[in-house]
Amino acid sequence: MEKVKSHISLSQFNQEIKSVLQRSMAPSYWVVAEIAEMRIHGAGHCYLNLVEKKGSQFLAQIRATIWAYTFRNLSAWFKTHTGSDLANGMKVLVKLEVQFHEVYGISANILDLDPNYTLGERARKRKETIDQLQADGIFDLNKEHLLPTVPQRIAIISAENAAGFGDFRNQIKNNIYGYSITGRLFPSVMQGQNAPESIIKALMSIYDRVEEFDVVVIIRGGGAQTDLDCFDDYDLCAHIAQFPLPILTGIGHERDETIADLVAHTKLKTPTAVAEFLIEGFRSYEENVLNLVNTISQNAGQRLQQDKDKLQFLSNKLQISATGHIRAQEKYLEQLYRIIPQKAGLSLQRENLVLEGLKDRLLKAPKRIVDKEQQKLEWLQKNIQLLDPKQLLKRGYSMTTFGGKVLSEQNKPEKGDVIQTRTANYTIESTVN
Repeated sequence: MEKVKSHISLSQFNQEIKSVLQRSMAPSYWVVAEIAEMRIHGAGHCYLNLVEKKGSQFLAQIRATIWAYTFRNLSAWFKTHTGSDLANGMKVLVKLEVQFHEVYGISANILDLDPNYTLGERARKRKETIDQLQADGIFDLNKEHLLPTVPQRIAIISAENAAGFGDFRNQIKNNIYGYSITGRLFPSVMQGQNAPESIIKALMSIYDRVEEFDVVVIIRGGGAQTDLDCFDDYDLCAHIAQFPLPILTGIGHERDETIADLVAHTKLKTPTAVAEFLIEGFRSYEENVLNLVNTISQNAGQRLQQDKDKLQFLSNKLQISATGHIRAQEKYLEQLYRIIPQKAGLSLQRENLVLEGLKDRLLKAPKRIVDKEQQKLEWLQKNIQLLDPKQLLKRGYSMTTFGGKVLSEQNKPEKGDVIQTRTANYTIESTVN
């Protein structure tokens, strides 16, 4: 063991460290780091654990402090410029000073921070994600799905107790038209580091029973700008883009557009806007059906009137023809009266009776013809009325269409196709199994 020739006290040793640090280090440094952990003390001080990572590997870390007075000013300044509070997982550019105290040891104090760096870092990561989705050829995949005309079975991804989910549900349930729309909630975390994984898990649950739904709705209420960072996650956006059903987003932020919005089938601003979009689709479909029924009814009425006019024309023509024929017969009868020979042994009175009967039948013949044609016309009118689509629906019948056309040998649906059935009071959409 080496013989100790001289020694110093611990306080002297720490003082030496302090002196070396003061001589060799600048008063402060601008440092880029990620906030791995953040805690606000009751007295107002903010304690952070700053890290540098490469993937999941930690390259460096240090504990830092923002004293209460400084923290009040810096946090307000940061939120004013970014729209967000400082939070875990955020990459920041901070001005650090290193101090060494003989009793408390080394400490790093944050004196200032640059919110523009945080905004720029978010923009850079966002561009990288968009570029990657486009390079993978999946950016527009979800938009290629055909949105059902009247999606009645909705899978909803939202936080169960979120105000946005409550607004969406009330808007759907209390719509003024009385449309029946069923929705099933798949609860999920909707902000923070765990949100992408939680939303993907909900999507996978929907995928396991995908045939039970027409569309997927992802909704949440408003919040801070960085609360939306989870919707820029590559894995989440890739799942949304490739999902086999149309996805509608309403994540409750008027100013910003997330990458999830960009890859979804339809982007809407708020949960309420999503509900209104669905209801308006129902209303538009109903108006189209009613217009079609009215068109059929009008065409049938016009055809009926045309047939009536034609029949009236024929009836008039027949009556004129019959009148001329009667007059000819009358002249003929007058000639018969004059040329009946007395020597035939026939009674003139008997002959007159026969001739009067013939005359009566000839006079009544046109009226019988007209009455008969009038009966045919009335029969046609009744049958046309019975065939009116509105009357058929009121009698309990229904009308089923596929692709806007009535089902037939030439218009057959296949498995998975959607058909629409119209009754007097409802429109029912079905999937062929």
